[in-house]
Amino acid sequence: MYKLTWMFFAFISLVLPVLSSPAPMPAPEEHHELQARMTNSGTWYSPEFDWTYAANQLVEAMTKNLYDRIRIAESHYGRGTWYYPGLGNCGWNNNAQELVVAIPKTLYDRNGGRNCGQMVQISYQGKSVQAKTVDSCPGCGTDGLDMSPATFEHLAPLSVGVLQIEWHFM
Repeated sequence: MYKLTWMFFAFISLVLPVLSSPAPMPAPEEHHELQARMTNSGTWYSPEFDWTYAANQLVEAMTKNLYDRIRIAESHYGRGTWYYPGLGNCGWNNNAQELVVAIPKTLYDRNGGRNCGQMVQISYQGKSVQAKTVDSCPGCGTDGLDMSPATFEHLAPLSVGVLQIEWHFM
């Protein structure tokens, strides 16, 4: 969480000065007809584009994305099952030997698929494994995961079938 916060403020400190700086002056041939649009300070101002509004929209979007990522970084407790992966909702074709998971369809839809490729850490009885999000799982409720056989076997034998797991996005 601290890493995300640091990255957010670092990005803002780099982007905000650029967005709040004035736009470049027009080409010399356009200068005469546009000279009336210049402010008293001599910086170019375009009434068609509001830099303050754009900066505010960017900060709002980044804040919402950061909030969503922090919210989903919380631990989830649910059923862990296994499946044979193939072509998943994220558009990738995976196999049983890869460390991949399908997250709950409700979570996938709520985040618009933005979790594709995001790593999760799954824990069960003192064991843990990291896997990549590649698909959604309609039968996983709100907190379950469907794991590839390779992922599941890092936690328990496939014959166990269903585990009560704890997991979170990384």
